[in-house]
Amino acid sequence: MLNKIDVKALGIGTVADISATVVISWTLVVLQDEPKESAIIELLFGLLCVTFGGFVAAKIASTHKLYNATFVGVIGILISLPFISNIPLWYLMISMILMPFFAYAGGAIEKKYNKAH
Repeated sequence: MLNKIDVKALGIGTVADISATVVISWTLVVLQDEPKESAIIELLFGLLCVTFGGFVAAKIASTHKLYNATFVGVIGILISLPFISNIPLWYLMISMILMPFFAYAGGAIEKKYNKAH
């Protein structure tokens, strides 16, 4: 299982996910009036960021593109664990369930895009 991991692809995909998440989170904090009203918007943007990270990982990986893309979502879950005390339970459960799927979707988009070109 570990022999399928492309460390470079996984690292860059994870950095892409985290970087996009930080930029969007800071932007949302600056733009929003009521932080609690935007939890769903933040969740959607977070899933979009992990999709981007999965896309990047699949783009860089030479083999097992979807495996590496999905693993970006798993790493995203692990990275978010220290911050769970401030997150509502519903948000936490939905994001942890959906992150690997959205990362996989990013890899699938890249794979489809790569075949088209």
